[in-house]
Amino acid sequence: ELNPQGAYHLRLCHAGRWVDLVVDDLFPTSQVSEGFSDGRSIHFSRGGNLCYLGGARRQLWPPLVEKAAAKLFGSYGALKGGTFIEALALFTGFPTQRLRLYEPKADRLDKAERQQARRARRMQLLLSGADVPPDESDDSDDDDMIWSKLLSCKDAGYLMGMGCSEEGCEKSKQHIVEEMGLQAPHAYGILDVREVPVNSSTVRLVKIRNPWGQIAPRTWKGKWGKDSDAWTPELQKELGVINSSGVLMDDPMSIFWMAFEDVKEYFSQVEICRVHLGWNEVRGVAWLASALGPGQAFDLTVQYRTNVDIAVWQERHITREGALGARCTNIDVGLAVMRARGSGDDGFVQYELIDYSTRSFDDGVSVEVILEGGYVYRLVPLCMGLLLSSEPRQVTLAVHSVQPVELRKVDSSWREVASAACNGTQKRGKRWSHHRYPDLTYWHQFEPGGCIFMVENRSSRSVAVQADASDSAGCISSRGDFGVVARVPPQRRRIILALAFSPGCARASASIQPQLVPLEMGPSEDASDSSSVHMCLPLVPTGWRDGSIPLPLQFQALHSGSATSNSGSSPLPAPTISRGPVPAPLPSPAGRDLEVPEQRATMFTEDDDELAEAIRLSLASQGGSGRMAKAIPSSGLSWCGSSPRNLEEKARLEKRTKELFATFRHQGMAPNEAAARASDEASRGNTGAG
Repeated sequence: ELNPQGAYHLRLCHAGRWVDLVVDDLFPTSQVSEGFSDGRSIHFSRGGNLCYLGGARRQLWPPLVEKAAAKLFGSYGALKGGTFIEALALFTGFPTQRLRLYEPKADRLDKAERQQARRARRMQLLLSGADVPPDESDDSDDDDMIWSKLLSCKDAGYLMGMGCSEEGCEKSKQHIVEEMGLQAPHAYGILDVREVPVNSSTVRLVKIRNPWGQIAPRTWKGKWGKDSDAWTPELQKELGVINSSGVLMDDPMSIFWMAFEDVKEYFSQVEICRVHLGWNEVRGVAWLASALGPGQAFDLTVQYRTNVDIAVWQERHITREGALGARCTNIDVGLAVMRARGSGDDGFVQYELIDYSTRSFDDGVSVEVILEGGYVYRLVPLCMGLLLSSEPRQVTLAVHSVQPVELRKVDSSWREVASAACNGTQKRGKRWSHHRYPDLTYWHQFEPGGCIFMVENRSSRSVAVQADASDSAGCISSRGDFGVVARVPPQRRRIILALAFSPGCARASASIQPQLVPLEMGPSEDASDSSSVHMCLPLVPTGWRDGSIPLPLQFQALHSGSATSNSGSSPLPAPTISRGPVPAPLPSPAGRDLEVPEQRATMFTEDDDELAEAIRLSLASQGGSGRMAKAIPSSGLSWCGSSPRNLEEKARLEKRTKELFATFRHQGMAPNEAAARASDEASRGNTGAG
């Protein structure tokens, strides 16, 4: 809508934070005639077309958004360069991700050399009788996995785009532009991803759009281009190239189809923006762990089961490196989503891992996960490259969710940081056991941002492990040294060494070789190990993984008290159970008070309190309707009727509901779901018995 005053308010998301900007509608244009003065009057210069971005049908919003971005970064010249994903994150604020398509020749050669060197190293260790780690695969996602992700993103309605450049696909501009009809360097949008049967085989096709629209000077000349003989009228109708009358539905110069094999050959990666229209959004800012301390984390309270998309955005300078031709200054940042599960044998809170995003140098890392309702989750940003730095950085955490959630910033602890790193390594890393000591397990995690080596000791005696990372290049060590010997006490696990790639380094590689050494070579526990990411932690109970150990009551959001806000810096306090008053007698239809047996006051247990609160939560999520609302009052676990027979039936229903609830909770079901299912099954059984 046109503003007569010529002022417009826009919001852009820079480094995960929304920035409000006010701009006018005066835009730079090309000059048609110069201004002059004839002595009596002044004639101003006349402008022609917009110098920068314009919109079809004289739309005003494209140059307005561009001017707002120019104001944010300092000038129109500061907008030079950039990527599709950077623009989408700036305009939408939603999480982003990349899928790699083209693997450069240098990377392929390096991969082959590393593989050969590892095989030689493994053979050397095998002949010497030393520990032999598993083969570290460099294989990225295969074609089927990438294609499956593209289909999923299309079905979810996410925005997708690609960039074509000489450097990205390692081909000459002459070949890309003149021979194949693509622009380089240039960004393209993805409109559709389809699988179609052709000659008894399945063909993977991608529908692509040039944002220049109808003024695009050229189009794809390869297979499945507008002049390709691979097309049939039936296939063109199926894909919407033409309608039933044979009329073209799209501009053939700006919209075209390409085979997935050709897309991988000419585009380096697919950039995706996970748009969640209508979802709830909360954001917060926290400090990363550094030499100054363990930084900060977040508590995420989830009342109802919900889909969430959690992103961590790096702190960025207002001057874009791309506009200056400088190397990126991003650091390694990851994210762990955890939930307090119990207390270890040392009395501190132990966390189980819900999901983990590996450390990366991207502007933002994110995870998509379904979180059960009724819990408080601890979100811990991770960074290994700043552990020895006295110049900490901030990150912005953004949570997009279907159901409303609450986000609260809390002080973190080294125990939480170490737990997040250990749990993430066990989830994403590779493991192998020592051939002579089966109770000793090594874990290696290779991430886009570095490498982590962890040891898990399930034996009854201490061991000493040496980690040698001297073959690494362009890395920062979490200990300062690239060779370390550390002790691992019995029934403990710990991060021995973590590596982070140096920011701005052209080429980097991480390699950590472990070796079991005599115990006397390992230094005894010192203060630095107890206050760093390398501190020893209790083992994770196996019952957490298979669900045989239910979640204790004090770690649920419904009964959080002080337990859910415990940062792990002190032993876990004793749980507290709130008990409500005994229900007062209810009047009977005849006007006489019906006495409630005195023992009713002593029937409230911890399970009753949990069931009552879970019923309240479930009724709230269901709007208080349905069979459960009729069977169980939301005010508690006391049922009263108009006759002794009704009381007996209510007592049987109450007992059966409590038994089923305890069974479902023991199976690991969320409290509100367990209450709803228990009530439903108990009501059906009671009806059948009557």
